[in-house]
Amino acid sequence: MHNLDTAWLRTLVAVADCGSFAKAAQAVNRSESAVSLHIGNLERETGASLFRREGRRMVLTDEGLILLDYARKALDLLDGVLRQFGQNPDHDTVRIGMSQDFADTWLPAALASLARKHPRIRLHTTTGRSPDLVSSLGAGAIDLAMIYGETKEVPCLWSGSLSMVWIGAQDFTLSHPLPLAVFDPPCAFRGAAMDALEAAAMPWTVDFASPTLASLWGAVGSGLGVTVRTPLGIPPGLRIMTEADGFPRLPSVCLGLYAAGGLAVSPAASAVADIMTGVAGQSLLAAI
Repeated sequence: MHNLDTAWLRTLVAVADCGSFAKAAQAVNRSESAVSLHIGNLERETGASLFRREGRRMVLTDEGLILLDYARKALDLLDGVLRQFGQNPDHDTVRIGMSQDFADTWLPAALASLARKHPRIRLHTTTGRSPDLVSSLGAGAIDLAMIYGETKEVPCLWSGSLSMVWIGAQDFTLSHPLPLAVFDPPCAFRGAAMDALEAAAMPWTVDFASPTLASLWGAVGSGLGVTVRTPLGIPPGLRIMTEADGFPRLPSVCLGLYAAGGLAVSPAASAVADIMTGVAGQSLLAAI
């Protein structure tokens, strides 16, 4: 008799969502070889080839897409049974850290979804800079973090990218040297701004450096300098400046949802992670 282990199905969903065995291994807290074994077991039991490689990504075949749909439905039913009979995240507290950008833009939608789906989960939110949040994850001080940049120090559950943009006051005009308002290092946005200006042979100075986003926005709004961030949460009175304004092109910045290193993701943390990545994914799709 053929049997499809639920662990294999969760691995299938993880590979489909993450696009690689390596990232899926982090998401399900297993080794990459175990992920490969699970997919092999599914292919043996179903007699279907489930994935094909396109560049660095693993892409579902037509048969894989069909099985993925069944897997999601089956896991939803199973998780519903577990919630009904007490193996649920009720009354659990999840500690999540994020940039103020995400707290201002994505967190309200995530909280609304969490209240509907898991009303008894308590969410403790910390805002801060990405390097500090990575340190907190490593120390086990928080369970999850949505951060800018990539890190191999803790497991990645989801990743995406956002465009970087130049931001200044409404009446700001380009000057030489260009005054910058930036975070203290290390900061991916600070580095991207300086690299882009160096490549364009445009002189610059750091006229304001800050450890907090609120003071950074205040400096930009006061005309002390321009900064580089994403389009998320730009305060009123500021505007995005483009190549038409004389500014050089900027790259995209990676972002990801990470879990505390070495710790199994709890049912409550997993529920929060699903909601956060859903909100983030919809926002990124809307921005394309």
